[in-house]
Amino acid sequence: MSTYYGLRKSIKADELFDGRLGVFGVYEEVRPEGAADRFPPYMKVKEVRYLTDGRNNMEVVVYENGVAALTVRNLWNAPEAKIFYAIAEAFDTGLISEYEAQEEWDAHEMAKMDRHECYEDVLKYLGGEPQDLKPGTMIMAKIAKEITEKNPALLLPTNKHRLLSEIDTIYGREHKVTITLSPEEMAAAILSVTHEDEVPRA
Repeated sequence: MSTYYGLRKSIKADELFDGRLGVFGVYEEVRPEGAADRFPPYMKVKEVRYLTDGRNNMEVVVYENGVAALTVRNLWNAPEAKIFYAIAEAFDTGLISEYEAQEEWDAHEMAKMDRHECYEDVLKYLGGEPQDLKPGTMIMAKIAKEITEKNPALLLPTNKHRLLSEIDTIYGREHKVTITLSPEEMAAAILSVTHEDEVPRA
C-alpha cells in the first residue's frame, strides 16, 4: 500500500533552487526542457526541474504560480527520501501524510460549510436523531457532546456561535496531527536512507 508524503509549507521554486540546499549536499540537476509537456494545460504546469544528492534525484513540478509540488511516495524507503528530508530541514517545516492532509481538509471544508447547517446536524446528533455529518466532521460532533454534557447551556440558541467556536478550538488543539522531527531525529532519518559508502569514516 502506497502512502504519499508532502511538506506542510508551500515552497516557491525560486527559493527551492536558490542554492540553500547545497549545505545538505543537494543541488539542481539540469536536464533538457520539455518534461512539462506531458501535463495537460488545465494543470497549469510551468516547468519540471530536478534535485539530486549525487546518487538519487527528485522531480519537482513547478506550477505557473511559482509553487513547487513536493511529494514522495513511501517516504521511509524512497530513493529520494534524503533530498526530501533536506528540503524539510532547510525550510523548517514538518511532514504530512496524505491521510493527515485529508483529515485537515475535512476540517477546512467544515469551516467553509454553512455554519447553520452544520449546527443543525450537530444538534440532531446530540439528540440521537438522523443527521448528515461526514466522517471528517463526526469528530467535531463528538466534541460537542462532551462539552455540552459539562455545560448544557451551550445548547441554547443564543449560544450557537460560542458552541461552534469551542468545538473548533478543541478540535484544533487535540485532533490536528503534525509530524515534527528534532535535529537528532532528522539526522537519524537521513542516515537511514544514506548508503553505507556515503557515511564519513573516522
